Amino acid sequence: MLPGAIDAHVHSRDPGFPAKEDFGSLTAAAAAGGVTTVVDMPNTVPAVESAAVFRAKVELASRRALVDFALWGLAGASTTPAEVAELLGAGAVGLKAYLGYAIRRHSRQVVYRLDAGDSGLKPAPGYGTLTRLAHELARRGVPLVVSCRGPLHPP
Repeated sequence: MLPGAIDAHVHSRDPGFPAKEDFGSLTAAAAAGGVTTVVDMPNTVPAVESAAVFRAKVELASRRALVDFALWGLAGASTTPAEVAELLGAGAVGLKAYLGYAIRRHSRQVVYRLDAGDSGLKPAPGYGTLTRLAHELARRGVPLVVSCRGPLHPP
């Protein structure tokens, strides 16, 4: 018998794009590979930037998941320490910030290809966002994971 692995960086695409991957297919593949816990990224549609969206995603995942799971919350440019507290209170394991990626206002989708003139986009988080949220995250002892690859930083 071997211990199960934990994959702290998975993308279920559920909700939003379940045809690409949903919690059922993701966790079936994880279990087949010996992964017993997955931690899903918050760039679904809608992005997991509020406690209400977080709770809805937990409900969805709970119906489909075949292994244990946890969820990251999203740190957006306008995220406040109070919103961080609400996300963490709802059960988020920490926050993910996609530097250089904006959020589409109407669909709440993380956008990877920016059009600077698109008024339908909320600005991307930056170092000011991280600084503003750092105290609350540190006080609660939870991680902040950052994706620095964005439109200005191609892969």
